[in-house]
Amino acid sequence: MERAQRLLPGLASTLAKPLGHGQNYHLLDFDLFTEPSQMQQAHWCFELRDRWRPATRLGAELELNIIELAKADRLHKAGAQGLNAWVTFLNIGKRSPP
Repeated sequence: MERAQRLLPGLASTLAKPLGHGQNYHLLDFDLFTEPSQMQQAHWCFELRDRWRPATRLGAELELNIIELAKADRLHKAGAQGLNAWVTFLNIGKRSPP
C-alpha cells in the first residue's frame, strides 16, 4: 500500500511524542482508501487493540483519526452530512479575499 507509506513519518512522530488535545488527526490531500466499499467514508478512526482480546485497547491518546480531505469535499458536495463542519472550515482558506 504505497499511499500508506506516505503516512509513516507522521505516524512515527505521533507515536513518539505525547499528544496534546486535538493532535491525533491527520488531514490527507489524497484518497488513502480507494476500494469501492470505502468511497463513502472520509473519516477513519483507528485504535490499538489486543489481537486476542479486542475489547482491551490502549487509551484514546493512541487513537489515530485520518480525514481524506478530497473525499470529504466530494461527499460534502454530494450532500453527505458527516464532515460538513470540517469541509466548511477548510474551504474558508480557499476563498479569494473580497
